[in-house]
Amino acid sequence: MPYRPTHRTLTRQAETRRRILDAAQTLVIEAGYRGAQVASVAKRAEVATGTFYRYFPSKDELFAEVFQLATRRELERVAIAAHRGGSVRQRIARVVEVFARWALQERSLAYALIAEPLDSAAGQERQAYRRGYQRVLKGLIAEAVAGELCAPVDPAITAAFVVGGLVEAVLGPLSPEAGSTDQELQVNTLVATVDRAIFGDSALEGSASMAAERAMGRVTDGSSKKGSGVDGRGSSPRGEAAPASPLKGIKPL
Repeated sequence: MPYRPTHRTLTRQAETRRRILDAAQTLVIEAGYRGAQVASVAKRAEVATGTFYRYFPSKDELFAEVFQLATRRELERVAIAAHRGGSVRQRIARVVEVFARWALQERSLAYALIAEPLDSAAGQERQAYRRGYQRVLKGLIAEAVAGELCAPVDPAITAAFVVGGLVEAVLGPLSPEAGSTDQELQVNTLVATVDRAIFGDSALEGSASMAAERAMGRVTDGSSKKGSGVDGRGSSPRGEAAPASPLKGIKPL
């Protein structure tokens, strides 16, 4: 008769597996992907190295699952931000903010996921995360194009451009050599830059800090320029009301 593990055994195995995953994520946060070696993970999880390999055949497969769990949580947040109420412009701003806050607050994990050299399986999770983020933005940009709220751009290319630009933009602040930074200014700058790139609104021209202020609806000096998407009266050339603050109501994650 084949052996059937008891409920108690299955529960113990699940707990051991969870401890290994938690230990791996903690070590990535502390030392990055390269610094999270199998022996260190096993020690942190309080299991023997041989026990580790009974649950995960390799470091690559372990961290593929660690990254999958981490990115799944972030993509869920992105999806929520994309489908909350508000204009498409506001929702794109929320999606950008979700990524920026996660990256700048979870610096070591984010750097490992988007920048460090990874093995095959873990690298595939990196690509899956970027594709998932691009899909969300593609849908929002397509909505903006359909509503004639921005130029008639290709949503897929624009989404890939935005995601690639965001990843490149945060590499400096995320690098181990980076010192303390003004995270709020960085988040606001990324939101304003993406907004300007998609919607081409001249109200976002000027310095990065001024662009961020304008993106959040904090500049109300009534200034306008020829060709501006929003004029000094607070309306667009189509007679629409100027978009409300794209970050209004957003709480830090």
